[in-house]
Amino acid sequence: MRTTFLRRGRLCLILATTIALASCAGKSRDGASATPGGQATQYTQPAKATAAIDRVTWALRSEPTTLDSGRAVGGDSWSVLANVCESLVYQQPDGRTVPALAESVSRPDDRTYVFTLRHGVRFFDGKLVTAEDVVFSLNRSRNPETGSFFAGYTDRVSSIEKTGADQITIKLSKPDAIFYQMLSTPLGHILQKSYTQSRGTAYGTATGGVMCTGAYRVEDWRKGDSITLEPNPDWWNRANRPQLTQQAKFVFLSDGSTLTSALLNGDVDGTFFPAATAIPRLKQSTDGTVYFGPSSLLHSLVVAHSGGILADPKLRQAVAEIIDYKGIVRTAFQSAAEPLRAIAPPGSWGTQQAVYRPAYDALRQPEQDLDGARRLILESGVTNPALTLAVPGWLPEYRTFGETFQSDARKAGLTVKLQLLQKADFLALFGDKSARAKVDLFYTDYFASIPDPTELYTQLGTGGGSINYSGYRNAEVTQLLEQARATADDAQRAELTVKAQGLIMKDRPWIPFASPYQLLYLNKRLGGAVNRSPAFMYWPWLPDVGKR
Repeated sequence: MRTTFLRRGRLCLILATTIALASCAGKSRDGASATPGGQATQYTQPAKATAAIDRVTWALRSEPTTLDSGRAVGGDSWSVLANVCESLVYQQPDGRTVPALAESVSRPDDRTYVFTLRHGVRFFDGKLVTAEDVVFSLNRSRNPETGSFFAGYTDRVSSIEKTGADQITIKLSKPDAIFYQMLSTPLGHILQKSYTQSRGTAYGTATGGVMCTGAYRVEDWRKGDSITLEPNPDWWNRANRPQLTQQAKFVFLSDGSTLTSALLNGDVDGTFFPAATAIPRLKQSTDGTVYFGPSSLLHSLVVAHSGGILADPKLRQAVAEIIDYKGIVRTAFQSAAEPLRAIAPPGSWGTQQAVYRPAYDALRQPEQDLDGARRLILESGVTNPALTLAVPGWLPEYRTFGETFQSDARKAGLTVKLQLLQKADFLALFGDKSARAKVDLFYTDYFASIPDPTELYTQLGTGGGSINYSGYRNAEVTQLLEQARATADDAQRAELTVKAQGLIMKDRPWIPFASPYQLLYLNKRLGGAVNRSPAFMYWPWLPDVGKR
């Protein structure tokens, strides 16, 4: 059976513009990571809020094209939707998947999930959530015609049926621990069946509206200007999590300089997307604070196909040794990132830090070694080695990386032809095999959708994986990842994935080099905002934002 995860590669640069680079692109200590200088850097998040606040103005880097959970794409849309729509389960900021609209979840066998709905949950219009609404929503999400970003994660779903007045049963063709966790994303958002069907293609737009169960409802959407949310008075969880934010206005500021000015002068209270280049200025603010949190985002070079010069593992290793890890972290990310040893960044490890940390630390330290690269190139026996690297030419930071890599490669004896592609040509690399055949390497950024590296590595390390652009195959890797995906126990699954990770990093179908921290800027009068990705895109975070 073909392992098919979502074909989402062409969306990577869209996500970069809202999560990572600059103008384009629980406690105070959650953990520590190494900075380029080797010091221990604490992940930080704001103090808890202590009182309600009348209004919060929050900046997005672009206006959502839709708030239809089945069609929305990118951090801007998802960070709003996290407060408006809910799933059967939540992904908590600590990485745990817990019941939400489902009061309980049982597993009669390893291919069956039985969800019992929470009693008395209502949509924004006051109507009760029914099992029919849940079945409709989940089947809509997995229908290819809907176009959900996450639909590929349902490839093992055999059926979704109502099996009781408040009970839904999901049958799988094979055991799948990843699918259950993915229900915490917009894949699992529960919409009102009658309302959604009545609005048709207008559902989720400024005119069509949204009908969900979340902590906030859309009160106003002024195209090109703002989206305003107000508390849902019928929210089922308000007794446990009072909605401290009384009104949230999301404004759209695509220009990094404009956003920075709005933050500094107090016109905007916060954003998850401050420009990395603005960090020095924002740190000097007396009115706000920049916070650095765990992130599942990674930046990498990708081997474009199985042939050519990079079919030789020595040359793939040489590429890894040419990269100036510390330099790119220092310049492009303003040190708000860390060099990467593996494809799955530390921010994606979730609850299994004890398994992933020692395995990660045992991998090759990400340092530039031009002498080592030169030796590997000579050992390969290739005469006058040359390769083509494609980067998004319209993004200055990515272009600078390409130019630096080209210069350093020359010092190691490798000629690099740099292709600065415009958007249409670059995005074609993610979906067109013939386009990839024209290059040897290309730059990408990506993120792990859940705090479980099995999800990320399965997409890369299996034959039908959605980000396996080079057709990478390693039978042992595939076996380990298939076994991991079928393993319900978190620690056992992590152990299997760690073994696969070690083999993948020897083969290097991807050559990772940096993981940016999750950035949050927040006015000092406020507290409570979550500072972790991907949690800010899936967890209802607005209820906790209020006065410090």
